[in-house]
Amino acid sequence: QAAGKSAEPEVEKFFLDQIERETARSEELQKLILEGLTDPRAKALYAESSEQRARYRDHRARAFKAKAEGDAAAAKRYVDTDLERSAAAYLVSVGQLEARQKELIDATGDAIHDGAARARLWLTLAALAALLLAGSVGYAITRSLQRQLGGE
Repeated sequence: QAAGKSAEPEVEKFFLDQIERETARSEELQKLILEGLTDPRAKALYAESSEQRARYRDHRARAFKAKAEGDAAAAKRYVDTDLERSAAAYLVSVGQLEARQKELIDATGDAIHDGAARARLWLTLAALAALLLAGSVGYAITRSLQRQLGGE
């Protein structure tokens, strides 16, 4: 927003260069995020977020275009209203995607925890069964030996 309000070309160029670099990096990250999405709802939220991001970028481009064309009033309007609203909508959509991802992470964690609890139960039952089997085999061997030795 500072670049859209700046009257000095050097300041504007600095911000535009920074925006260009950050946009390129953001696009790389967006691709990584999209590649990692498997949940249909998360994909839909990502698509909505991408649409909001495109609106934000369009409003930003319009503000810079108006400024470059010498229409300071239109540039100010884009920055103060359209850009603010589109940035807020974009952040809300990103927040919704983030919340969905957290839900999925929590569900995965719960599934892992439940699986570990089931495994612990099965191991406990298997240990008890092994103890009972060992006791039974020991008792059977002891009785067999006693019979053979005439101890019964």
